[in-house]
Amino acid sequence: MKLVLILVLVAFVLVGAPVLWSQLGASTGSRSASARLRELRLRLLPSRAASVGLLQKRSLSRMSSHVTGGVDGASTIAPSTFSVAISPRDFDRVAAFADRFCRELEQEFTRLATNSNWQLATSVSVGLVSDADVTHGSPRVHARFEQAISGEGPGQIGDEGHTKTVGQAQLELVGSREFWPVPMAGVKIGRSSTCDIQVDRPTVSRVHCELKILDGTWVVADVGSANGTFVNGEKITAGSPVEAEGEIRLGKSVLLRLVP
Repeated sequence: MKLVLILVLVAFVLVGAPVLWSQLGASTGSRSASARLRELRLRLLPSRAASVGLLQKRSLSRMSSHVTGGVDGASTIAPSTFSVAISPRDFDRVAAFADRFCRELEQEFTRLATNSNWQLATSVSVGLVSDADVTHGSPRVHARFEQAISGEGPGQIGDEGHTKTVGQAQLELVGSREFWPVPMAGVKIGRSSTCDIQVDRPTVSRVHCELKILDGTWVVADVGSANGTFVNGEKITAGSPVEAEGEIRLGKSVLLRLVP
């Protein structure tokens, strides 16, 4: 009987103790080790990896939707700086390798811009944020057109490898961190899907106002809206100039800001 107990004890020391020790070590491991384990699990689960790949694909598609025409009407200008907002659930999936997620998006968008002959003012930069207002699986992308000055003529590559300021702007929907690029040709703004910039709000008319460049200045004009258009708090009817960071209010509640 003593011999059996001794053999059991020896077996525990040789086999059971190391297994128990490794389990304790895993449960008290460092945060970085935990992150590596999450990434490993992601690689081992094809369904999860596929969902992250789909999230990247949708992010790239939304990044591409911000591409617009240049000053000369022929070139195509692409934004260089992006913020990709995803739901907290999606963020938990990619948090352990967020840098890699963003780096791959930067590489893919740069490759797409090169193959499509899009103009980039600077190197592509992508940031990733968690946003509770974003639906799971449907990333929201905010884009910004960077501007660099040198070279000969708008939108062309200069001697120092940068592009001239293209003269474009963006409209920011204040309070939502949502941006729309505004090409030099101008845009119609309203609730209708036929508008260049669609703002689906009850106080916004189907075609509410127009924003375009006249004599080198951004000008907004109301086009018969029901609730009026306001520039920096003043109601306008005919064309009214809008300076950089100027505010355009549609009706009572929708506030836009012109971002150069």
